[in-house]
Amino acid sequence: KTATMKPERLLMQCTFEFAGSGSAFTAFADNFHSNMLLTVRDSVLGTQRLLIDCGSDARLSLPRIGIHNVTDITAVYISHLHADHIGGLEWLALQSKYGPVPHRPRLLTSQYLVKPLWEQSLAGGLCFSDDGVVDMSYYFDVEPIAGQPCETDGKFTFAGIDFAVIPVPHVGYGNPLMCSYGLFFAVAGVKVYLTTDSKFDPDLGSRWYAQQADLIFHDCETGPKTGVHSHFSTLCELPAALKKKMWLYHYNPGPLPSATEHGFLGYVKPGQCFDFQQLSASQR
Repeated sequence: KTATMKPERLLMQCTFEFAGSGSAFTAFADNFHSNMLLTVRDSVLGTQRLLIDCGSDARLSLPRIGIHNVTDITAVYISHLHADHIGGLEWLALQSKYGPVPHRPRLLTSQYLVKPLWEQSLAGGLCFSDDGVVDMSYYFDVEPIAGQPCETDGKFTFAGIDFAVIPVPHVGYGNPLMCSYGLFFAVAGVKVYLTTDSKFDPDLGSRWYAQQADLIFHDCETGPKTGVHSHFSTLCELPAALKKKMWLYHYNPGPLPSATEHGFLGYVKPGQCFDFQQLSASQR
């Protein structure tokens, strides 16, 4: 008998698009919460989309980047439990369950966040249905990501791309529920580190994920210092070699200090899209 050869996968396109690039205090006038969409198109799997966080304004920001149906979202990754990162999940769950085309997105998040995400945030609006009392698996294919508390050993795969989960302190220190779970991944030879929400790390330059990254998307507080985000003034203290591969996002509404004058690549604009094949070609 002749062995059947599996078709070779060909990555046709991979983009990383910001539905919004603002902080939790963004008021929709010209920006939205910092939720991101990774779109992967290849010759075997077709088009798959990973929504990274789903803030309260997702129902407004996603149509702005061409996502008009929740069936276009294959999976959602949740970094932590603040409303600008999870406030749109109830809408996504109900639209997926009861919309014109029933749909079950994958829901990926740290194993430490699954229970509080449901019990402390979503259950109030979603636990009762015509089928009785339900849990999160009624709406999503829940995939807890294993790993030690606040250690960089969690991982998952989406559309053939391997992601390393990078816990960073956000509110308080050491408690896995107070971490935000950032991501490190590589596409088309471009290595990316996404902080999600993080306190300032003065030793960032010595972290393997920052050293290896070709691009760093770093949250940046531009209003009064709160201590739960990396402030622009402290990010300016980082080494020049680190800043020159760093885009800033999750900034406050209002006037912004110049990012490029301080050695950064700039501020991510709402709707800005990064094409990894083009970025890879520019690095050659």
